Amino acid sequence: MSLSPFSLAACGVGMSSLCEVFPGGPTLQESTLNALERLSKKASHAGFKLRVESGFRPFERQLSIWNRKARGELALFDPLGNKLNAPDLSPNERLWAILHWSALPGTSRHHWGSDLDICDALACPAGYEVQLTAAEVAPGGIFGPLHEWLDRQISQGQAEEFYRPYRPGCGKIQPERWHLSHAPTAREFEKYFSKQTLREILVGAQIELLDPILKNLDYILENYTLCYFQSAT
Repeated sequence: MSLSPFSLAACGVGMSSLCEVFPGGPTLQESTLNALERLSKKASHAGFKLRVESGFRPFERQLSIWNRKARGELALFDPLGNKLNAPDLSPNERLWAILHWSALPGTSRHHWGSDLDICDALACPAGYEVQLTAAEVAPGGIFGPLHEWLDRQISQGQAEEFYRPYRPGCGKIQPERWHLSHAPTAREFEKYFSKQTLREILVGAQIELLDPILKNLDYILENYTLCYFQSAT
C-alpha cells in the first residue's frame, strides 16, 4: 500500500523544506524559526540568549538512539534518573525504560521541525557542555532564570505560541522544561499522524524490541504520544 507523504512526514520520513537555525546547525520549519526569532528578541531584551540544542530529528536518527539504548550502548535511566543496566532487563523492561526519556521512532515531536530543545547561551561558562537535565532547568539551576522567564511568557500568552508539551501531569514521559513546541506548526503534523503508517514503518525498519513495541503500540500511543497533541489538551 502506498503511504501518504504527509503521514510519512508526520513520522519523520521524507521531510523537506527545513531551515537552518544557523549555518550548519539544527533545522526547523520556517514557521517555527520565524516565531523563534521573535521570541529570541524578547529574550534578549530580558537578558537571555536562546540557543537551540536540538531541532528537527529524522526517523533514522531517532532509530539509532533507540537501538543503541536497547542494546545497552547508550545509558538507560529510571524515572528518577538512576542508571540501569540494560542486560539485566527483560525486553519489556527495556522498552519502558527507554520510553521514560526517549520517544519511539516515528512518534518523536522532533520529527516535525516544530519542536526544539533550548538553553541560555549567556549562562554557559566557557567549555560547559549542556546536558538537558532537570537540575539545569530547575529553580537555582544554571538555566533556571531563563525558564522562570519563559513560564511568565507562556502563562501570559506572550511566548509566540510556543508551549511545553512535556509537562507534569500529562502522559508518562518525564517533564522536559527545555523542550518547546510551536503550537500552530505542530498541529499541522498532528492532523496527518497515522497509527497504520507508523506500524508499517516500524515493521519495515531494523528496530530493536519490535515484538513488545507492536504488542503495546496502542498503550504507547495513548500514553506517550497522542496525549501531548494540542487536540488532547
